[in-house]
Amino acid sequence: MFSSLRSRVWLSYALVIGSNLFIIASVLILYLIRNPIEYRKAINHLREVEATLLAVGPSWVRGNVETTKARLVEFAQENEVRIVIFDDQKNILIDSGEGVQSPFPPSSLKSFRLYPVVRDADNTAWLVVIKKISNQRWVELAVLRPKVELLAILRDEIIPPFAIAGVTAVLLSLLLAFLLSRWIAKPLQRIVVSANDFPERGNKILPLEGPREVQDLTRAFNKMTDRVQASQKSQREFVANVSHELKTPLTSIQGFAQALKDGTADTLESRDRAADVILSESDRMHQMVIDLLDLARLDAGTAEIKRIPVNLEEILSDLLEKFQPLIEKNKVKLIYKPAKLPSIVGDSERLHQVFSNLLDNAIKFTPPGGSILLESKLNNDEIEIIFKDNGKGILETDLPHVFERFFQGDPSRKGGKEHGTGLGLAIASEIIQAHNGKIKVSSKPGEGSIFTVRLPI
Repeated sequence: MFSSLRSRVWLSYALVIGSNLFIIASVLILYLIRNPIEYRKAINHLREVEATLLAVGPSWVRGNVETTKARLVEFAQENEVRIVIFDDQKNILIDSGEGVQSPFPPSSLKSFRLYPVVRDADNTAWLVVIKKISNQRWVELAVLRPKVELLAILRDEIIPPFAIAGVTAVLLSLLLAFLLSRWIAKPLQRIVVSANDFPERGNKILPLEGPREVQDLTRAFNKMTDRVQASQKSQREFVANVSHELKTPLTSIQGFAQALKDGTADTLESRDRAADVILSESDRMHQMVIDLLDLARLDAGTAEIKRIPVNLEEILSDLLEKFQPLIEKNKVKLIYKPAKLPSIVGDSERLHQVFSNLLDNAIKFTPPGGSILLESKLNNDEIEIIFKDNGKGILETDLPHVFERFFQGDPSRKGGKEHGTGLGLAIASEIIQAHNGKIKVSSKPGEGSIFTVRLPI
């Protein structure tokens, strides 16, 4: 019955209100049992009589004992109280109840509580008040303590007001508890419904409602659904791109293999050409599979990244030596501006892979006669490696997608037969991120491109 959050919040709030009402009622009942209204009425009566006594009879209260006693007895009977006058040594001088009621010892101010009680020789309880009337005399007024039954207290003083106040408080508390539980549970229920409907009904941004913690949860849920949808879209695009990239070489292999089989390629030259195409496309698919496996390991965090001291100057020098034949073949000029670099911790082979890819792209897309700048810098706590070419550049609309998988840019930049799989820059980005670094690109069409790698020292 109370399994939902809304009902439990409602019940908890109602129990808190009920518990508070019970505690307040218990304390009030205990107070009234010990100090009922009859006591308060009796004490108020004594104080009124005391004020009248001191106002109308100061002379005979402070006068001769013999002449005063008759008047005090008459005054006490008229006001239905008992009057006792005693001195500082607590010797009773006058007692209006003498001979009629049992004597009781004079009280002192130090023994008084809220409702002081004095018992006489017969153990009868009296409510008393006391007042000093001269330097050596005290007057004490007393009445018999009223007998009060618990049932009468509950019936007359507690049940009527508490019944009305309790019912009103409970109804208001239940209403407030319902509104509070709805305020908390409604946005949570909306999250549950949205999660159950996802992704069939798409991603609807949930409004931020309820307490701050619930709003934080809603905000996190909205961000999570956005990331899930982006991931699903990326996965669909990835599968589509892989299918598309594999379809072209497979079609070529299938076509030239069929030509060899049915004899269409009937000359030595045509057979050699068919074999070259099959080998080339097979190599391209093989490289694509290797890149995909490498990218998958980097994504999953299972790729082996060594953590050893790396000398970037040596890597860049080896890189220039390796690419010198290609530079000469493409008739481009390479300008190398090295800096004295400290060692960093990383994987030299992986970093060599990144720099090779960036330099290979710069050479591939730089026209004959163009120039390439390879520069290293020490910038505070980072090392910057810059690859700058003066080729055709990258369209502004393509810049955000450069490091996406299978992105090839516009067809004019694919480089004919030498275009890659479109995974090199994606792998480079993953490797740099694994080294806690950053890679970025800036470019303008017709002015070339600048790829900058930043690695922490």
